[in-house]
Amino acid sequence: MTDEELTRLQELCDNASRGPWEVVERPQQRPLLRAPYPDGYPCENPIASMYSDFVNWKNDALFIIEAREAMPQLLAEVARLRAENQYMREHWNDYREYEVKLP
Repeated sequence: MTDEELTRLQELCDNASRGPWEVVERPQQRPLLRAPYPDGYPCENPIASMYSDFVNWKNDALFIIEAREAMPQLLAEVARLRAENQYMREHWNDYREYEVKLP
């Protein structure tokens, strides 16, 4: 992934409604995805209505909900691994010299 792609994904996370999101099943209506209001007020804040006619709508909704929390965690892990990789590249010769000195 390029830095630009990671930045775009981070911006999507930063600009989306805060989580956690949830699915609300409503009798005689389509289920909806709900996010908390920015001020934390515990009230319905629908972000999307799910088409329950599709066989797989529950799995799709769960994927969307989990992605809201997982995406920032994955981006943080990519950043951590890139920093670790960069550190190892910068200090490779230090480790190599140590390795050569071993009996």
